[in-house]
Amino acid sequence: MPALPYGRSTGHRPASERGRVFEGLKPWLAENADHDDQLLTAGQLGLSETAIRVQAHRLHKRYPERVEAEVGQTLTTGASLAEEMQHLFAALASQ
Repeated sequence: MPALPYGRSTGHRPASERGRVFEGLKPWLAENADHDDQLLTAGQLGLSETAIRVQAHRLHKRYPERVEAEVGQTLTTGASLAEEMQHLFAALASQ
């Protein structure tokens, strides 16, 4: 899972901490985490369980937007973002 889109966040946390939070929240992107994982992750990151839920919700919403923005920056004039995203998802699905 690429970290670049989240790493470019302009949030209030330093980049190193954002990366650490991103790594801790990756299971929620793939929906492989359950409620018990929130408490464990919160303890590991030094955050409250509520903060983890909020961060996971924000990440789940913002991550796809940031991936699209990154892919959009690689396109040449006239190229379709939708088609490029389809190719990306097909490539990721075949792994």
